[in-house]
Amino acid sequence: MNFSTSRTRTIAAAAVVAIAAIALYWGTLHHGFVYDDLVIVENNPSMREPANALRLFSPDYFHISGERTFRPLNTLSYIVDAALWRGNAAGFHLTNVLLHAACAVLLFFLILRLTQSHAAALLGALLFAAHPLNTEAVCAVTFREDLLGLLFVIAGLLAYARWRDAAQPGSVRGQQCLRLAVLAALAFLGLAGKESAVVLLPAIIAYDWLIFPGVNLEDRALRMAPALGVVCAAFGAFFALYFYLGQYSGGGAATYPGGSAAAALPVMASAFMRYLYLFLAPFRLCADYSQNYVLGWSLQAVLGAALIVLLPAAAVAMRRVLPATAFGVFFFISGFAPVSNVLPFGAVFAERYAYMPNAGLCIAFVALLLERPRTAVSPVRSRGFYVLFIAALCAGFAYMTVNRTAVWRDGGALWRDTVACCHDCARPHVNLGRVLLENNKPAQARKILEVARKLDAQNFQVWIALGRAYADLGRTDQAIHAYESAIRLEPKVKYPYYNLALVYEDHGQYYLAEMNLIKAIKLDPNYLDARLALANVLFKKRLLSPPEIELLQYNLAHIRDALPASDSRRIEAEENSHILMQVLERGRETNPSVSQ
Repeated sequence: MNFSTSRTRTIAAAAVVAIAAIALYWGTLHHGFVYDDLVIVENNPSMREPANALRLFSPDYFHISGERTFRPLNTLSYIVDAALWRGNAAGFHLTNVLLHAACAVLLFFLILRLTQSHAAALLGALLFAAHPLNTEAVCAVTFREDLLGLLFVIAGLLAYARWRDAAQPGSVRGQQCLRLAVLAALAFLGLAGKESAVVLLPAIIAYDWLIFPGVNLEDRALRMAPALGVVCAAFGAFFALYFYLGQYSGGGAATYPGGSAAAALPVMASAFMRYLYLFLAPFRLCADYSQNYVLGWSLQAVLGAALIVLLPAAAVAMRRVLPATAFGVFFFISGFAPVSNVLPFGAVFAERYAYMPNAGLCIAFVALLLERPRTAVSPVRSRGFYVLFIAALCAGFAYMTVNRTAVWRDGGALWRDTVACCHDCARPHVNLGRVLLENNKPAQARKILEVARKLDAQNFQVWIALGRAYADLGRTDQAIHAYESAIRLEPKVKYPYYNLALVYEDHGQYYLAEMNLIKAIKLDPNYLDARLALANVLFKKRLLSPPEIELLQYNLAHIRDALPASDSRRIEAEENSHILMQVLERGRETNPSVSQ
């Protein structure tokens, strides 16, 4: 497609989008690690070892990443950030901010291609950059997977558009092959960031069908075949790795909300309605919606189901008059599909899941108001009012976004806000309790966690956190009861065994500590903290049997081999190993049978 406007104007508008996106989130560079960042990045020594980048496509991936899903590009970005910024949270946040700006700029070019209007492209990209619903994905380092997924979907879509423009009679075959190779690479990288990038395939089909309506089905299929072929090949290669390596993840299969596909349908419809509502009115955002859904056909679910049917039908009806608007609707629905529980994935709703669907809604919203109708019989619309309206909306959203990012500055601020907006949810109470425990406030943590227990006594994470609070307060019997309750609820989770062992160790009950640590290691052979604790427990026992000596030596060697030389746990393991050798040597001198 040819554009009559100048390159300078285009570059200037794209620069405005990038600067606006960066400015809105610049304050996050002063934030710390929050939410899953603590486990996956800050307290994960594997991220501080650059050599682990070479093991991301091996069964070791899940041990390195701390994830339960195969997303190697995401993990690689953390390793690179850790090497560049030496663990400084500001560097990780800067990467997220730049990725968000890149997504907004690519969205600008996509809308420009769809509408051939700089005003529509600029306002649509600014609307996306400033929308408060995107704050969760940008503010939490470990939610960058959603940024990467969208980045490569839009980049792949633009790559397809360029390939299609060039795939004309007389075009150079070498250039076509190069563009197809780029498209395949972008398709693979998108999935390596997050598997929801599978949206690229229906997006390409929708783009071709809507933007080039006067092509019969057979000619369209022949024209699209090379591009769809390389995308499918890239998807096939990735998912072959995904399912092969997935067997090493240790994660169980996700279940449908309500336990069945039929029970999940109204939940999906309600989630669809919630995404639409928060796009139009993002006034009360929350980091946890875990309990804010009901099973059964509520009014919200019925309205959501009706819109799931009506929106695609409306898009089909308007495709010849307002193709960009129709494409935005299809992109939104396609982006919603991976997070809709059509295939269960273990969650119902989260703001970060809206990042990709939100791009489609921004396209549809702006195009509906500013797109020039394609047919000659359509009346020419006065766009001045709509331009001012969208500009004012962007300004209002920008103000809300800056305020919302402040909530994500640290764990205390985040989870206090979340408890306030989701006061009947156990999980934010647990997370606030953990923050208080990290800040050496066990009495306050106990009160919060006991509220969580009342909200959901079947949540094993409640009992684990409560056990730690009791242990820190010296309430040993209550701590043991809490950890045992967690084990009864979820016997295949390693953490309660580990924490219970620490309680027994503190009270000199080394045998019980040893047994629980062995159980934790059986559940996860790469659980280095448990191996180090087991080595310490065995070391403290002094009188060891030959099998225990062998077990101690094995654990110390495993820790040394798995950790970098600078890691405090490896240093402690090497010191204990050295002392152990001295003890064994003295034992051999006084009793030669000790070496047997």
